[in-house]
Amino acid sequence: MSKELKVLVTAYDYRPHVGGVATCAYETIQALSRINGVKVKLITYKQLSDEIFDSKSNFETLRFNMSRRSYIAVFQLIKILNKEINIFKPHVILNFLWNPSAVAAFLSKERKRHKIPYAVVVHGVELLETNCGIKKKIRKAMSFVKRIVLKNAYRIFPVSNFTGALVKKITKSTANIKVIYNGVNSKEFYPQEASHELMKKYQTQGKTVFLSMTRIESYKGIDKALEAFKEVAKINKNFKYIICGDGSDSERIQNMIKDYNLQDYVSLVGAISFAQRRNYYNLSDCFILLSRFDQKTPNVEGFGLVFLEAAACAKPSIAGNSGGVSDAVLNQKTGWLVEPENISEIKQAILECIEAPAKRNILSENAYKHAVNEMSWENVADKIFTELNHVRD
Repeated sequence: MSKELKVLVTAYDYRPHVGGVATCAYETIQALSRINGVKVKLITYKQLSDEIFDSKSNFETLRFNMSRRSYIAVFQLIKILNKEINIFKPHVILNFLWNPSAVAAFLSKERKRHKIPYAVVVHGVELLETNCGIKKKIRKAMSFVKRIVLKNAYRIFPVSNFTGALVKKITKSTANIKVIYNGVNSKEFYPQEASHELMKKYQTQGKTVFLSMTRIESYKGIDKALEAFKEVAKINKNFKYIICGDGSDSERIQNMIKDYNLQDYVSLVGAISFAQRRNYYNLSDCFILLSRFDQKTPNVEGFGLVFLEAAACAKPSIAGNSGGVSDAVLNQKTGWLVEPENISEIKQAILECIEAPAKRNILSENAYKHAVNEMSWENVADKIFTELNHVRD
């Protein structure tokens, strides 16, 4: 028996693309590969500049042209998995999405022939179903595939208790479920002095600065934040609200800023580079994101990596209590959890953040300690390794 645990990994969403699933896959795989006694090989898709990016990893990355249509990608992945199973001879296959990755692992004839178990990381929204649109109706009609693939997984790793409950509802069992929260990279996100250039640009001197960093989509709750800030401005005008990101709801949000006469208080920045994220977190005093569960679309915050990124920069959060957010933000310890559509409750949290700096500082310190000491990607990888290592028992 090999002394190393050999883990073949599939990631349908991966860096250098930036997003929650891509970050989870990248950071977990990197941390897993650094564990003594683990050998990792990654299968993912080709992207621009990926060779330079992959050269910084200490494991082999196999990239190929993979369709962004999952039903096509499944068959592409099956082919490459069948080949790599015989080359790499893994003990286990770890997948960072159930579709197409875990579907391909389930169907792989070489995996079945060699009796190799597979595991899957699940995030949240990809488990939800709706009748909204033809593609989603088809997905719902194929829900039996999801149930079979998850039920046959050696381990399922939901990133939050909310996601774990979704899995339990699908599989009718908790036998193979192990909730492992997402993490944060404290070498990328850490406290630093606010940029004087950004302070000047947004005129933040002497003001309490709130920050949202997100895709601008309706369920993210930027609209409710603006409604609350409109009410706050009637009581206390000593704030600045900076919104980083773009998306399908950007035009509506820009119009709301004008309609509410908040142009002097709110800046819609647009998309920023990954390298700039830390500077914007450290420009702020508090992170705010009021994600809500949109069951029609469907959309939900399965966890919320941005809350941990802000926390690692010593910033508390005002967060919408929906989905898996309560696992990322601890109410009255690392921030404020509020009902995401209750304007009065949101307003009160904002005012407390502005008017009670002593409490804000305590929450900031708690947020930082919690993120750095308890929510590292190394902790995530250690827990996954512990579970996967049982395949050799």
